[in-house]
Amino acid sequence: MIPSHDFLITPKSNMVICSLGTGESHEAALNIMKPTVTYYGKLHNIDTLFFTESFLPNKLAKRNKVFLLTNLLKYYEIVMWMDSDTIIVNPQEDIRDELNSDHVMYMTSYFGRDPLFPNSGVIVVKRDPKSLEILEKVWKFKRKQKGGWWDQQAFLNLLGFHNHNVRIKAYDGPTQYTPLIGQLDLKWNSRPNRKDVAENPVIMHHCGLKWPKRLERMKKSYKQFLKNTK
Repeated sequence: MIPSHDFLITPKSNMVICSLGTGESHEAALNIMKPTVTYYGKLHNIDTLFFTESFLPNKLAKRNKVFLLTNLLKYYEIVMWMDSDTIIVNPQEDIRDELNSDHVMYMTSYFGRDPLFPNSGVIVVKRDPKSLEILEKVWKFKRKQKGGWWDQQAFLNLLGFHNHNVRIKAYDGPTQYTPLIGQLDLKWNSRPNRKDVAENPVIMHHCGLKWPKRLERMKKSYKQFLKNTK
C-alpha cells in the first residue's frame, strides 16, 4: 500500500503541479525547470510544489512520483506531476482546458500511437477512486530488470502492452483501465531526443540523454521560455 503522508498545506487553488529531484543531476535539472513552472502556476492560478529529498529513502526514487500523486490528491482535485528533466517553454495554455473528458488520468502517447502508449514524464490525475486504484496498481508493480522502466512499464502493463521500452511486442488490450486514461496532445510532453515533438510545444522533456547534454538542452529550452514570456 502507498504510504500516507500529511503535507500540512493549505491549497490556494484546485490544482497543484509537483516535481522532485534528488541527487546532484536531478536537482540541477529541477533548478532549471522550477522558475518556468512557478511562472506557469502564478499565471493560471495553480499551486506548485518542489522537493529535493526523497520521501521514500529506502525505495526506488521513481516511487516518489506515485507517492506524491496519491497523497496530494487529498488536498487537490487535480495533481500534475512533471519529471525534473521537463521544462515549460510556452506557458500560455491552461492544462485544465484539456481535462474535459471523463478520464481520471492523462498522459501523452509515444509517436502518436493509438491506443495510448504513455510516457509518464508528465501525468495529470483527477481525484477519483479509480485514479487511486490505478496508482496503487502501479505502486505494486515489480520490474524484472534492474535499470528498466518502472512506473512507465507498470502503466503499459495495465493498458495491455508487452514491450521492450518503446518497441511493442504484443498488445492484449483494451483492458479495464484503457477507458480511464486519456491522451494528452504531444505539446504537453514533447521529447526531442525521440524526435517526437509538437509543432508548438508547451512542455519539453529532455529524457534519455546523458546528464551533461540533458542539462545543456534544458538551458536552451529555458531561453525559449524567456522569449515566450517577454
